[in-house]
Amino acid sequence: MAKIYYIFSIVLFASVLLGAPTNETISEDGESTRILNGKSATAGQFKFQVSIQEKKSGGATSKFCGGVILNKHWILTAAHCFEGSTPSIHYRINCGVTAAYDYGKTSQDVKVKTVFNHPNYDPDTVANDIALLLLEDPLEFNKYVQPIELPPKSYEAHGDGTIMGWGAIDKMETVSSPDLLYAQTSVSTPQECKKFFEITSSQICLGLHNKNNACFGDSGGPFVQDVDGTLRVVGVTSYGEYGCDADKPIVYTKVTAFLDFIADTINKNSKGLTLVD
Repeated sequence: MAKIYYIFSIVLFASVLLGAPTNETISEDGESTRILNGKSATAGQFKFQVSIQEKKSGGATSKFCGGVILNKHWILTAAHCFEGSTPSIHYRINCGVTAAYDYGKTSQDVKVKTVFNHPNYDPDTVANDIALLLLEDPLEFNKYVQPIELPPKSYEAHGDGTIMGWGAIDKMETVSSPDLLYAQTSVSTPQECKKFFEITSSQICLGLHNKNNACFGDSGGPFVQDVDGTLRVVGVTSYGEYGCDADKPIVYTKVTAFLDFIADTINKNSKGLTLVD
């Protein structure tokens, strides 16, 4: 029987259409919070993390994906987050906070000007699942908001790292976490991953035989590792099997495979912008 795979923002879109997810952190049956077996982040712990939100023409706002800050004007995320986009949907990012809907004094809530999906993104195979967001106004870097570094092109993800997001926390994947959760997880070998998914050389998978992993709504969020003494984003959350079970891998877009796309897109669309202090 063919396996059914789920992209990690599509179900959240469905739950948004049916009504905004409730602000719960434990499901009725006592299941641990998601990110699977994650911990709550503290203020300023992950300064590069953003919540990507949609604001409908009627005024309702809902979060649906994550991303990371590359510089004052650019956010890195997943392309599939923007399938089905219409002119009636206005995208924003919120950063500087651990509660996605906190628009208080440390929050920076900024409108997205343009979405740049990878030109070869394939919604059927989820290949090239990476995107860049150009913000309408620059971010202000401070002790709560900072960019994250990209990895060197030769880097191959291995060992342990950290994932984070505001994704689903219940077995039906309809309740999302109001607070940023994070967890440690490990890179699986391509041979292990291919028992579950037909991955390509531009993808990695995490979390096989590991209790910590991502779930619906964590799409676009990062897998970060310490590379040469610097924390860097090496993966972007893409998809997994239905159910978000522990011990099963999740597929991530390999950032090193798209460094040229990232550099070219930013260079071609940053005329007149100040990207760093």
